[in-house]
Amino acid sequence: MPPSQFNRTGYFESLSIIDINDRMLSWFDGAGAVETGEGERWLAVLPRDELRFPEIPREMADSMREQVAPRPFCLKDPRFSYTLAAWSPVLGDALRVCVFRCPQVAARSLVRLAHGVTNVALDIPTAYEVWTHTYEYILHNQLSTGDWLFVDYDTLHTAATRERVEARTGCRVDWSLFSPRAPHETAGTAADPGVPGRARALHAELVTMAAR
Repeated sequence: MPPSQFNRTGYFESLSIIDINDRMLSWFDGAGAVETGEGERWLAVLPRDELRFPEIPREMADSMREQVAPRPFCLKDPRFSYTLAAWSPVLGDALRVCVFRCPQVAARSLVRLAHGVTNVALDIPTAYEVWTHTYEYILHNQLSTGDWLFVDYDTLHTAATRERVEARTGCRVDWSLFSPRAPHETAGTAADPGVPGRARALHAELVTMAAR
């Protein structure tokens, strides 16, 4: 996807992947705490219980196979946090990479982006819910889908993390696309008093996963 005022280097996400995942999540409209419409379901707040996906329509399954036909492949979309299990039959042994950020920084970023490109009236408390539900769902339901690598976004500038990512993926990564912090962002930590305790505890668990 091309650059925008929110990301001047562009987006790695594919519109085809977004469409498939958004359609999958539309099957659960009304089940979450945030009302989202077409193209907005990356802001979904769904229950932690595992989603029961119906049989994937043939045309959607064909499209999913097309997305992984080129090798190697790399698919990116926050909606995978919920839909990954439905993709497992076509992903095979592909490495699952989970990148996370400090919840305070992530919440501010979610609010800014939601106000800029969606009709969702997102506030900071709800943004924390989006962040928390997303990563709780991964930890409680998705780890059995394959081999996982957890990466703390704030360590992507370090040689250790970069070496680990390249070793696990078996690929050279173009790190020139990485920006440690966009100009509009300010630093924050999970220990800041405004961060809900549930989010702090979850962030600590993710940091532990990334250290393995």
